Amino acid sequence: MHLVDEGRAVASVYWASSKTSGTVSLRWIENWLNGRALRVAIGGTKSSWRLVSSGVPQESILGPVLFNIFVNDLHDGAERTLTEFADDTKLGGVADIGQRHNLNRLEKWADRNLRKFSKEKCKVLHLVRNNPTHQCMLGTTQLESSLAEKVLGDTKLNMCQQCALAAEEATSILGCIRQSSAGRSKEVILPFYPALVRQHLEYCVQFWAPQYKRDMDILERVHWRATKMIKGWKHLSIEERLRELGLFSLEKRRIRGISLSDRERGNGHKLKHRRLSLNIRKCFFTVRVTEHWDRLPREDVESPSLEIFKSCLDVVLGN
Repeated sequence: MHLVDEGRAVASVYWASSKTSGTVSLRWIENWLNGRALRVAIGGTKSSWRLVSSGVPQESILGPVLFNIFVNDLHDGAERTLTEFADDTKLGGVADIGQRHNLNRLEKWADRNLRKFSKEKCKVLHLVRNNPTHQCMLGTTQLESSLAEKVLGDTKLNMCQQCALAAEEATSILGCIRQSSAGRSKEVILPFYPALVRQHLEYCVQFWAPQYKRDMDILERVHWRATKMIKGWKHLSIEERLRELGLFSLEKRRIRGISLSDRERGNGHKLKHRRLSLNIRKCFFTVRVTEHWDRLPREDVESPSLEIFKSCLDVVLGN
């Protein structure tokens, strides 16, 4: 993110592994596959040992361990940020000749280890505006540019798409509750909302917190509609409904969440703000959290326990 704030041309590449796992060489786990024997034990009775004539390390505890060993040297010599989740690989950094060298190195690693990548699924995101679209090659194939990828985000880094998707999913669940629940009392709606609806509006929200008021309002409207479902409460304002239910707005809940996580620092010192160029950098979690933390009264920050800090924080947010 600091590279984007500096105005550098940044690209993020998503590598999708091919599902043809049978092409991977199994010689390095030959000792585990050969000479295996199994027996069945029921109660205190055990069968005789039988040799296992075939098999692969799937659906076993050892399988993920073997895969981690297999890809352990993938990061060796990497000059850019390289991350992996399961069998998908992400490469990010400045879009220059150094990134091309990294792509070539990964291609050679895949050839050497007989691992194939699904080139039609591999994508590249050129982040933010005025970013020259440098070509990214996987072997002789030019990777397709994309505006948004589920595992990478979108090129604008403003989280608008994610906010819209989260609100859409939560609204759909809220509609199901409205159609299927027999009662609309507070005792019925209140347990349903946090368990089934609000989780879609807040899952990993520390990463994709809305940056613009229009996106905040999209999420808050779902919050408001849920409280309005309660029978006899339509005439109440949103502030009155939230007060009666003992709930905060989603914005205050986000502030409360990041303040509680930062409470673990254990001191009341103010955090220094860095000078930044772009709003997307200012809205990044590690930067955004300092502003809210510095606004808290020192006596609240230095509370002797987490429970007391929570109570003080709720008073501050309530005001």
